[in-house]
Amino acid sequence: MRTLDVVSDGNFIDLLHEARETSVASLIAERRRLIEAGQEPDVMRRSLPEGKLLLFYPDLSLFEGAAEAASRGFFDSDNVPAWDTWVYCGTDGSGSKRNSDEAFLVTWIPREFVPLVNAGIDVNPEECFQWSTKVTRNFTRSLKQAGILI
Repeated sequence: MRTLDVVSDGNFIDLLHEARETSVASLIAERRRLIEAGQEPDVMRRSLPEGKLLLFYPDLSLFEGAAEAASRGFFDSDNVPAWDTWVYCGTDGSGSKRNSDEAFLVTWIPREFVPLVNAGIDVNPEECFQWSTKVTRNFTRSLKQAGILI
């Protein structure tokens, strides 16, 4: 799930929030280009109706590597999800800097990868990942109100 070239000024986890947003926006633009050219990864095309949204809080990560091992590399050693799944990075007025859950990365997890992601979540002591259906924040409320998240 790391097939797209990601160009950033450093490791995602080490970037400031604004640089993270820029990195994700660049990746999304590249994915759009590939989709329009008919070159998107097949697993993404097959899984769209049945995947799940996962939220990742980079500022909560302890970088212990357990999720990387349990997910067989879907998460990296810093707990960052595979970048081919990234769909949004931002804030929504929920959370707080003090709790390190203000900024988040939203990822689309194809159905084939849900068991691997669950394995990573199960061993992650800091709980820096959450399924969107189990989170109550402004972002998920908006998706529920729009009928996108059930």
